[in-house]
Amino acid sequence: MSNHRPDLSALTIEERGLRHAQPAELSADARAEIENRLRGSEVLAGQCRRLCIRPGFYLGLYDITVIEGSPEAGEVPAGLTTTVLLEGAGQSWVHLPAEPAAARPLTYAGGMTYFCFSDGPVLGRTRLPPHSRFRAVELRMEPDFLAEIGLLEPLRATDAEHPLCHVALDVAWVGLLRTPERLAMLAATASRMTDIAVAGDLALEGAALDMLFIAAELIRTPPDQRSVPERELEPLREARRLILSSPAEPWTIATLARRAGIGEKRLKAGFRARFNTSVNAFLQEVRLERAYRMMTQQGASVTEAALAVGYANPSHFAEMFRRRYGLTPSAAIRAVRAP
Repeated sequence: MSNHRPDLSALTIEERGLRHAQPAELSADARAEIENRLRGSEVLAGQCRRLCIRPGFYLGLYDITVIEGSPEAGEVPAGLTTTVLLEGAGQSWVHLPAEPAAARPLTYAGGMTYFCFSDGPVLGRTRLPPHSRFRAVELRMEPDFLAEIGLLEPLRATDAEHPLCHVALDVAWVGLLRTPERLAMLAATASRMTDIAVAGDLALEGAALDMLFIAAELIRTPPDQRSVPERELEPLREARRLILSSPAEPWTIATLARRAGIGEKRLKAGFRARFNTSVNAFLQEVRLERAYRMMTQQGASVTEAALAVGYANPSHFAEMFRRRYGLTPSAAIRAVRAP
């Protein structure tokens, strides 16, 4: 692990309790936490604003530009972090301290929401493209607060079968989904609030509590438990497994439904309810993320990656990639290979 610390001299950090509430004892330190997450040669500029909504519950508003960046190790703090990414792109890996070779990748993109729960020591690495901007709204909840609101045990019970799961380790779980409309609206509103008077704090407190309610519902009652019959769950999981195992296949709804053993209409409706996305959107997501890893980790060219994941037209692939990650495939390659 590198002993270097990120350069935060151009980053404005504000951390305090709500002005209309009792003075809060801040058990977390924003600057130290950012340093622990990065632990490398990153140079960051912009603003980081974090309010203590309740003891152990923080609202973070980030508008940060990465001047320089490199992959380094850092610690994932215990508790739950829910991040609504409004703008940005990048990649990270999480792993247990004794298993660095088993790191699991996580690609960042605007318009997505990420849940990271850790109940023990977890490490991570981050690759941040230089000169990229990150705008995010983050809810940070410590274990004691999670226990008080009855969310700690449901989080400990999450596993690879949870509809939102992306990574499942012994003491950590990462979930993701496209940001629901209501959550996106609350996050966008909170990110625009610059008034530091009491009225602004009241609005931010309300937004944070509303976002917490939505996040808790997504974890406790994932989409499939609300509307998918039990008999259809396994065929839907099989359809998802087929896409994950062979994303380059020319999948159609008819072919996928036949292979998974479910009707086409039920596949489309059930997949959206179970995984909070459409079949075609999930297929494209898997293809683009696989291509991202091939180009940035395995040295594949844009054309090689496009063909390998099922895009016959590299130009079409490049456009889909740009829409998804906010930069071209060539720019993504340059960003991660820059010295």
